Amino acid sequence: MGRLLLIAAVMLAALLPSSAAPPPDGAGEAGAGSERETDEAGGTETLDAGGDTLELRLERVSLALLGRPYRLGPLGEGAPPDTDPRFRLDAFDCTTYVETVLALGLAGSRGDAASVDEAASVDEVVARRWLDSIRYSAAEPRYEARRHLIDSQWIPELVEQGLVRDVTRAIGGRATRTASIRLRRDSWERSALAADLALGWEAVPAGRHQLDYLPWHLLGRESVRSALPATAILNLVAGPDPGLPTLVTHQGLLFRRPDGALVVRHASSRHRRVVEEAFDDFLASARARRNRLMLGVNVLAVEPAPGE
Repeated sequence: MGRLLLIAAVMLAALLPSSAAPPPDGAGEAGAGSERETDEAGGTETLDAGGDTLELRLERVSLALLGRPYRLGPLGEGAPPDTDPRFRLDAFDCTTYVETVLALGLAGSRGDAASVDEAASVDEVVARRWLDSIRYSAAEPRYEARRHLIDSQWIPELVEQGLVRDVTRAIGGRATRTASIRLRRDSWERSALAADLALGWEAVPAGRHQLDYLPWHLLGRESVRSALPATAILNLVAGPDPGLPTLVTHQGLLFRRPDGALVVRHASSRHRRVVEEAFDDFLASARARRNRLMLGVNVLAVEPAPGE
């Protein structure tokens, strides 16, 4: 069975201290000193890369993809209405970065591998199957079956699949808050999102949808920070907007360094590339957004593949 050489290269690169992709020429921006793409010596700073758990594979792959360009909607079905490829590593938006890292981490689950090199070599069929399973209902790569809506399709369906677990309420306890949104045909068809997606009502999950979140003040508490998973998906939650019937405005990956420091890796539209930021800087940037009323953060723990 053939190997997907490009994926293998990324996985292998992530194992080496100086091999993560450099930022594009001219990518540096004023005021971005809290972000990390390379260290001062020019090599890539690495976290603990020992062992071969899913968490560590996610850490390696996400690190290797730092600096890759931002592009809105880079993945499609390879056929109309969205002719973008179903798989790529050269550009990401916030959701496709999370999806691709998760798919590569899951595809790298090789418990029978005899060596690190063998474990890093990912079968093309397996990698694409995982990505389809993450992006589409019933893993069917059709535009209408894509999980376009994060809060009403992507999150609940991945929870149902057992790929992620919503741990927000377990972390925040009684201080956890819940945002809700009702999807109705009349409001959907008038929305800017429906026009942007060109998605018919028959593909929309009608009804009320809810999402737990940690309000901003909780995220400053040490008890809450210490309860965050070492690896997690963060979803920024906003208040309802009639023109944008979705609660989640941005996604990223949270990692806890060996020294306990929290960092977030995400594909940033503001910085036009995949970056790493300190957790506090990520939160400050999220709260400063002016286009929506930002409420807080939903937290998803990533679940190991069966048998891992």
